[in-house]
Amino acid sequence: MRVIARRVLVVILVLLSLPVLAAKKPKKHARRQKKAKVTATATPTPVRTPAPAPTLIRRQTTVLWGEARVGMTEDEVLGAFPGKAEAGAGAAAKGATVPTVPAVPAGPTGPTGPTGPTVPTVSEDGTYTGATLREAQIGESSFDVSFVFRSPEKTLERVTLACTECYASEFSRVRRKLIERHGNPVSDESPSADRRRTTWIVDGLKIQLGWMYSNLLGRGVKVLSVNYTEAEKAEKAEKAESGKQ
Repeated sequence: MRVIARRVLVVILVLLSLPVLAAKKPKKHARRQKKAKVTATATPTPVRTPAPAPTLIRRQTTVLWGEARVGMTEDEVLGAFPGKAEAGAGAAAKGATVPTVPAVPAGPTGPTGPTGPTVPTVSEDGTYTGATLREAQIGESSFDVSFVFRSPEKTLERVTLACTECYASEFSRVRRKLIERHGNPVSDESPSADRRRTTWIVDGLKIQLGWMYSNLLGRGVKVLSVNYTEAEKAEKAEKAESGKQ
């Protein structure tokens, strides 16, 4: 009887433990769900960062003289020298058509031609003066400045400083000043007694100082000039000119 009673007790205990095990299983399943939720929350959603817009880099152009750079338009040149530079006689910005053939030589009051003084004088090399500036100084010498543009692009190509009543002694003084600024020249030339020329090449810029005397129409003309040109363009122009000869 005792054996039977023990077996019955074991069966009862087993039966009593089954609900407990059944109740524990859902908890285990709930823990798994909770863990899965936590794991899903812990993983951040990748954020796509838009690619930065490309930066436009403007090419650094050669500085010719002062604030004037190669490739400037007439308006940009006037803006670079506010209150000083003036639009040249016959500037294309005034609305006139730029002729593609050599213009009539300038008269006493400026260019002349069939359409009047608003037409720029285009030289044989395809350039014209689009703006001017008066009384620029190199040492004690005063110059008138011409901003020379390429036609028909209307972009700045050369800056010329000129003095029409300067003696040879001023050539020597200006030469010394330019040596102080730019160092020793690459060449010195004196083709004749009434012509002198000194050249510098500095940072892609060609600077050419020249002096000449001419007894034009019985009137002695003494011209001192300083030309500022991009060296590469100046070399191409010289080769093209020599090819014509």
